[in-house]
Amino acid sequence: MNFPTMLQRCSAIGAVLIVAGAVLFPGLGQAADLKAFNESVAAAYRHFRGASFYLRTGNLAVATFELDDMQAAWRAVETRFSAAPPDSFAADPAWRETLRDIGARIENALRAAEEGDLKRTVSAVGPVRGLLVALRARNNVYVFSDCVNEANAAGEAILAFRPRPHAFDDDDWVNRLRAQAAVVAYIYAKCGRAAPLVLRNDAGFNRLIDGALDEMASVLIAIATKNSRLLAITLGEFRSFDRILFLNYG
Repeated sequence: MNFPTMLQRCSAIGAVLIVAGAVLFPGLGQAADLKAFNESVAAAYRHFRGASFYLRTGNLAVATFELDDMQAAWRAVETRFSAAPPDSFAADPAWRETLRDIGARIENALRAAEEGDLKRTVSAVGPVRGLLVALRARNNVYVFSDCVNEANAAGEAILAFRPRPHAFDDDDWVNRLRAQAAVVAYIYAKCGRAAPLVLRNDAGFNRLIDGALDEMASVLIAIATKNSRLLAITLGEFRSFDRILFLNYG
């Protein structure tokens, strides 16, 4: 009788453990695929944020470098996941179309940037942010970037409250401003709690969150004292925090 060697026994045990893992913990592979997808998208999106910053300042030359890197990173996303989406996205009929649309937009933006057309570059690549938000939302996937998007949306809303003569005599305006300050504070605090551990341990990130919360406290002081100048300064300072949140951490 031929007895199995130690190597054969170890191989057999390993195979059994793999099968058992697949049976007992079927979600592990799915979670790994979703994590890999989110990380791959984040790698491309980092260059989108950089390109957005340079496009806002009119620096097409540097934006082109960011778009070029974004294109390479997004091609990696399409190559790996277009035909094999993570389970969370498998039922989405627009999965491939969305990935292709984003890739095409990056290509069009890069071409426009190389031709020196700022407006066309922004028009091509700008919607990528919304496409990714919609892709995750319709598939019930939520990542930290979505919290940043919520914070930026709330920030945009409060920045619309430009101080004007006698504004503090308008009770409706004051109540809406106070309510929006509360919304901004709530979402920024939520993002501070929901951030990945590496960010929660990052002094710069924590200073940004605390700074934004301090600005919302200053909004309430401006309301209480009817101080238009303080409100204008506060909103201007908050705008910087809001933009940095997206650029560095979105």
